[in-house]
Amino acid sequence: MYLMNPTTRELVKFQPSPLVWDDAETSYGFGYDSSSDDYKIVTLSHDWLLDKTESYPAFVDVFSWQTGTWRRIGCFPYVPSSHSGVFLNGSIHWLALSKIDGLCVIIALDMSCEQFKQLPWPETDNTPRKRSRKLVVLGGCLGMVAVQSRHHMDVWMMKEYGVRESWTKFSVTIPKKASVWGPICLLGVDDVVLEMGGKNFVVHNLKERTMRDMVIAGIQDKFRRGVMGFCESLVSPTFYSQKWRAT
Repeated sequence: MYLMNPTTRELVKFQPSPLVWDDAETSYGFGYDSSSDDYKIVTLSHDWLLDKTESYPAFVDVFSWQTGTWRRIGCFPYVPSSHSGVFLNGSIHWLALSKIDGLCVIIALDMSCEQFKQLPWPETDNTPRKRSRKLVVLGGCLGMVAVQSRHHMDVWMMKEYGVRESWTKFSVTIPKKASVWGPICLLGVDDVVLEMGGKNFVVHNLKERTMRDMVIAGIQDKFRRGVMGFCESLVSPTFYSQKWRAT
């Protein structure tokens, strides 16, 4: 496993959690704890081979970049999805299933107190289904992408964090010869950058409902799916790792 700062191009290797079984299904999250000035990596691990039911617990492990050590902080009180968590407002957010009613929920882990909380769901279906959902951060807001079909998706944005009534939605319809994998970022207020099937990027205008190709220098014709945006920073992962490597 590696931690990389794309701005400074520093790359530091570190070991996965020794507390997680090799065959466990694992979801990751990365965030910043402002109370201790520490960057943390969080894993949710669930071993489906030991128990095929949803009653088997998912464990929560935290890696501190200050100390270079893993520790287990308890069990995840929900059934985790396979998607990685997204960081916003001091917390890492995951999609999960409630063990009580089996409905989809949005769960946040506060990086400072390391406690879980549930955020309000938008006014849309929250039953488990085959169509994919994932969380994103768009324009400084928590967002949820709900793929309705290969050529249509809804994107919900929580304009005011933690407030159910602040959820707003926009939809994107893709031409039949293309397929969309999700939004990358917002350009201003009306334009959203979309990744199109690992082949190219397009800019979708929310008001005019038009699309135009977006050419990025250095990006080849094809790339791996799962492109995501990041906030530029001059924080050095090497500086942090030197402290725990020396001990």
